Amino acid sequence: MQCEDDLPATCEEYLIDNGIASLTADTDCGNSLLFISGSSVANSPFNDDVLLTLADQSQVPALDNPTGYQSIMTYENVNGTWVTIDGSGLQNGSDYRGYTMTRSGANWIDEWDMVNALKFVLVYVTLDGTVLTSTYYLEAGSAPNAPAESFYYADASAHDVYCTTLSSYSQADGGSTSSTECEGSTAKRNSTLADGDYELADGALRLYGLSDAGISDSEYFVEDPSDPLSFVHTPNSNTARLTGTLYCRDNVNQILTLDAIFDNEENAADWLAQSTSNQLLV
Repeated sequence: MQCEDDLPATCEEYLIDNGIASLTADTDCGNSLLFISGSSVANSPFNDDVLLTLADQSQVPALDNPTGYQSIMTYENVNGTWVTIDGSGLQNGSDYRGYTMTRSGANWIDEWDMVNALKFVLVYVTLDGTVLTSTYYLEAGSAPNAPAESFYYADASAHDVYCTTLSSYSQADGGSTSSTECEGSTAKRNSTLADGDYELADGALRLYGLSDAGISDSEYFVEDPSDPLSFVHTPNSNTARLTGTLYCRDNVNQILTLDAIFDNEENAADWLAQSTSNQLLV
């Protein structure tokens, strides 16, 4: 794992020191460890059931919300692509902290061939609205009756990870926590282009200087269909949050797991009126 030389011992410490709520990544850099263990058990004549034990507050102090666990998504790696096979909402008023949940091979993961790898993405929201996301894997070829050692968090040594502050985070005191949520996608000037074809300036996100620094092959990133961009706007705190997984437009192996907080909201019409040089991106 590579972090900037001037960061503390871990990227997580850096985020905390600088007021960043969380950084979601499929590595040890910011991936909240919400899964404690996993295993699978036979459920003949159906697929094996997968058992996942979730963290409680004694294991992860940030888990202060009894109804914080929100959802779990299950993906199967089919020929190198993560395909959604189940999505479950968890919020029915129950406290899932410390709970061992079952992904039923008869109902929820019946599409799984019990050979391909599985990926589980769990979402938790703390009492102050911080969103924690955790990604956990079952290695390929380990079923049936996969033991606990077949479940793992992604090996950080297999990735070059760069942690950077995208913005600060401000929390409103009191008031409503109502928000507006939408999905983001890659805009194309030429809408007739086929999937995977882009013009020079097409992208869901552009990070200036990233390619010049040798970190990626291009400054432009496009969204991963299995984990599209989600934009949540919270008016009372004048903040917004953009999360999701993207990959470099010119190299699909360069992955960006985004968790960006925007504050100090400004009305676009007011900003455009300040100067004729201010323009919105197409």
